[in-house]
Amino acid sequence: MFTHFLQSNIAVLAAILTAGTFIGKFKLGDVAVSPSGGVLLVALLFGHWGSELPAELSTIGFAFFMYSIGFGAGPRFFQSFKKNGLRYVAVAFFIVIFACIIAILFTQLLHLPSILLAGILGGALTSTATLAAAYEIAQDPSISVAYGITYPFGLLGLLLFIQLLTRGMKIDLKREAEKFTVEDDNEEEEEEKETYQKRVYQVQNIGLVGVPLRELQLRKHSGVGIVSIRRDNKTWLATAESELQLYDHVMAEGPLSNLLELEEYIGPEIFDKDILEQRNITAKVVVTSKKSINKTIAELRLPQDFNVLLTRFRRGAVELPISPDIALERGDVLTITGDKERLAHAVVMLGHRDNKHYETDIFIFCFGLFMGIFLGNLEIPFINTSIGNAGGLLFSGILVGYFRHYGYYSGRMPLAARYILQELGLLFFLATVGVRAGHGLAAQLSQSGWQIFLTGAAVTVFTLIAAVFFCHYIMKFDWNTSFGATTGGVTSTVALKMITEKAESQYALLGYAGVYGFSNILLTLIGQVLVYVPKF
Repeated sequence: MFTHFLQSNIAVLAAILTAGTFIGKFKLGDVAVSPSGGVLLVALLFGHWGSELPAELSTIGFAFFMYSIGFGAGPRFFQSFKKNGLRYVAVAFFIVIFACIIAILFTQLLHLPSILLAGILGGALTSTATLAAAYEIAQDPSISVAYGITYPFGLLGLLLFIQLLTRGMKIDLKREAEKFTVEDDNEEEEEEKETYQKRVYQVQNIGLVGVPLRELQLRKHSGVGIVSIRRDNKTWLATAESELQLYDHVMAEGPLSNLLELEEYIGPEIFDKDILEQRNITAKVVVTSKKSINKTIAELRLPQDFNVLLTRFRRGAVELPISPDIALERGDVLTITGDKERLAHAVVMLGHRDNKHYETDIFIFCFGLFMGIFLGNLEIPFINTSIGNAGGLLFSGILVGYFRHYGYYSGRMPLAARYILQELGLLFFLATVGVRAGHGLAAQLSQSGWQIFLTGAAVTVFTLIAAVFFCHYIMKFDWNTSFGATTGGVTSTVALKMITEKAESQYALLGYAGVYGFSNILLTLIGQVLVYVPKF
């Protein structure tokens, strides 16, 4: 019965996804295998045992994945070519080109087929987009095998060598981060992961009296922010310069788990109907106004001119620290709190309210997919070739992502919706190509398994060291930004998390967010290029 059950394509797919995502939850220390790594491993085994999946499944998954990658990078893609963004573009180019040189060099030294280059590079830099773009052109299962062999060291070796590099060079990321007075959020979380709530406390900690909120850095130490203060029957919006007095009533906003711990720091939680019922409201605002783009948070003068408080700052999928020196970019999402009327004026100055948090513009999504495939199949004049579905979908996603806030059709795609399309598309693709690659798994491992692993390890280690030095000594970034930019260049959120934990600061997120989007695009395009590298 079980054998008959697995003859169904949908049953094989469900079994691979279930087992793969389950394995992806396993952790080695603090590092999870990841769903994509688990699915590829299980798919290779199913292919080795003779299972099959229709090729159309990988085509659909590939389209969703590539379009979502472009859509996510779109809001800040063109911004990358302005001002300091060029430094991040330079870092992305350096990482990708340097990694390619190392991959090509070791491939030739160890006499490996050049068709494996994209798989080796993708695994070494944990970039599935590189694998997907190369496979779409070459349709060679050995690329997936090379990716599967190099991926584990790309994931774990990166973390190991970051530890060794910081210890060997005696780099204290925590001390480095303390040089920057940044108020930041404790968690890199998704929009809907934990609902923000408001609680009221009475100030009884004498150590807080007379100290400006800017110096207390409550958001950094507790993950919450003080929104309002009530004293002598008067209530006002808290600013960075506000000072607390004993027995003040303060309203704090933040994740519930963090608010519950605040009582020990400020004083007992109380019920104050007046401060809770004040007219202050909270709104999410998408930055689209030319009056605000490229201005720093300090230059916006939200507290001074609008009596409005900035409580959260998101750029793409990354929660950024709230620093006065950070410049706004088109598509940034700000959460602001203040009086209803004054807040409405602030919204006009910034862009527009993001009211439809959970809706996806299906028409624009489908239109973007269609245009991506159409562009990918157009022949370029004089060279009589096309950019392929990978390039077309990526380019279409970038355009829709960048212009999604123009006109009647918003192009809205919430983070959660984009995440599930991107992840499911990726898993469908990996399940299909993994099954196909599994048919020749044993032969590939016995023939050149250790050479592939060694080449991938060299790409991971040498690229990490060169990228960090390039960022710090050539681009003149501080150490936290250098490591953040490097992890963004190799698309490793796991390594970023380790860096922020070591530094006890979210400052490295600035470097990561600056490089990640553009590097993801380059790694996708380079996957197509490496397919045509000849054997020397």
